[in-house]
Amino acid sequence: MDYIDIHGNYYIVAEDVYQQACLFMSYNKTPYFVTVMSGFSHENLDRTPIIIHPTLPDVILLNIHEFGDDFNTYISKNNGKTFDMIKYEDKSKGCNKGLCSAKLNFEGIHLVHDAFTREWIIKLTSIDDRFQYIVTFDAGETWRVVPFANYHVNILNGGGIIMSIDRTNNKMVYSFDEGKIYYHMPIFQKDDIIFSSMIIGTADNERLIIYGRNSNNTVLKITYVDFTTLFKKPCQHDDYSPWSFSRSRGNCYNGQEVVYWKKNVNAMCIDNRTATMKNSKTCPCYLQDFQW
Repeated sequence: MDYIDIHGNYYIVAEDVYQQACLFMSYNKTPYFVTVMSGFSHENLDRTPIIIHPTLPDVILLNIHEFGDDFNTYISKNNGKTFDMIKYEDKSKGCNKGLCSAKLNFEGIHLVHDAFTREWIIKLTSIDDRFQYIVTFDAGETWRVVPFANYHVNILNGGGIIMSIDRTNNKMVYSFDEGKIYYHMPIFQKDDIIFSSMIIGTADNERLIIYGRNSNNTVLKITYVDFTTLFKKPCQHDDYSPWSFSRSRGNCYNGQEVVYWKKNVNAMCIDNRTATMKNSKTCPCYLQDFQW
C-alpha cells in the first residue's frame, strides 16, 4: 500500500477484495475517502505506481496496469477527475505520429526536487524497451527524450541547462534551449569509467561535479563544470515571461489563476532565484472545481 500526505489531502493506493488496485483520496484530510481510480491491475504493485506533483496541486501521475505486466503512465490535472495518457516525442521508434506511450519509473526518486526542478519541469526515467530519460518543460503537455543520456540527467540554472553524460564515449551532453539543440564535450578518456555526478551550490554558485576513475581503478578523477562562466550577467526582469499551467478549463482552477515567471529560453543569463516567482488572482469557479 502507498500512502501520500500532500497539498492538504491524503492519497492511498491499495488492493480491493478482488485484488485490483485502487486509488483513494481524502479531501482536506477528512476521515471520508473517495475512489479516484479503480479496477486497474495489481501486477507489480510493489513498484511505486503514483507520484503527486509537489508544487502544482492536484497534478497526479499514475501507472495503470491494464493487461498483466503491461502498463502506461497517465497524468491528471484535476485531482483524478480525468486522466490522459502521457506520450513522448520519439520519431525513431515508429510510434503513431512520432508519439510513444510512456512507461515511467517512480522508483528511486530520493529527492523530489530533483525530479520536479521547477513547476513546469518534470524529469523521470522510462522503463519500456530501453532505459532513457523523459523530460517536460511545460508540466506535462509535451515530453521529450534526452538523447544520448545513459546516465543521470541534471537540470541546472533553474531549468536553463539540461545536462547528461553519454558513458559510451565519456562525453558531456548539454542543452541551453530545453532540448532543442544538444552540444557534446569530452570530459574523460574513452576507457575511463564515470560513476557519479552531483550538483553543488545554488543560484549563481551552482556547479556540477563529475566523478570517475581510470580503467584499472588506481586513479580517482574529478571534473568541475562551471556553466556560469558562459553567462555575462544575472537574469533581469525582461529575461522572464509569464507562464500558466493549463488545465481542463484553461488557466483558472479552483477560483485562482496563478502565473509563474519562467526564464526565457533564449535568455543566456544566470537564474539566481531560489524559488519561483508567481502571482495569483481570483477567477470564477466552475462546477468541475468542486469535489465529488
